[in-house]
Amino acid sequence: MNEWQELSWQEYEQLTNKKYAILPLGALEQHGPHMKLGTDNFLAEGVARLLSEKIKGILLPTINYGQVWSLKRFPGSLSLSTDTLKAIIKDIARGVKFQGVQYLIIVNSHIGNMTAVKEAAREIYDEIGFRVIYFTYPGINEIAKNVCQSPKSHPSIIHACEIETSMMLYIDDTKVDMNKAVTEYPEYPPGFDETPIYWDEVSSFGVFGDAKAATRQKGEQIINSVINNMITIIENITRRDESAKQ
Repeated sequence: MNEWQELSWQEYEQLTNKKYAILPLGALEQHGPHMKLGTDNFLAEGVARLLSEKIKGILLPTINYGQVWSLKRFPGSLSLSTDTLKAIIKDIARGVKFQGVQYLIIVNSHIGNMTAVKEAAREIYDEIGFRVIYFTYPGINEIAKNVCQSPKSHPSIIHACEIETSMMLYIDDTKVDMNKAVTEYPEYPPGFDETPIYWDEVSSFGVFGDAKAATRQKGEQIINSVINNMITIIENITRRDESAKQ
């Protein structure tokens, strides 16, 4: 694995494998009393690094800010607009294509980024025919059903709970204080999924599930399964593209 920012220009020029550039995309937001504001950044970079090692990609520096509307009123959270994030992704995509990369792979750890990611990928494909492959933990819900003990607090939310805390314990347990972990199952009001509602209106601690149930072993199982899913999807996409060129 090569890290883009650790190479000299001559070392980059001499690379024989520029098929994949891998971009970790995180966010800066609260993750309960037991985890850091940069949890999404640490997870995105950690998972991207593991993926890069397996597929021999070039690891790009992490985008450490994301679209954090739902949690922006918690102390310490910072947010980019969807338009700003989309513009950053598109500029990076144009840049890596110019530098000879065949695919940009985005490893996203924050669901709030997905609108910007999907729109950027579609627009850059229409504009310059460059393929962006994007992931937000593919298959994680099914994996978690077989690994985790506690129920999810909401079908579409994975945040500072057993799942995400376990993942962070595996990536870097020095950034988790399990003595501060709490269990919190918010009561979601009618219309929670149909209209904008700040998450501090439903959560006191910023935890959406049972963080106390997290373990490093669960995190290892979840992340390894997610990475295997990523690799399968990447192989299928690249195989299809190669067949279309023949």
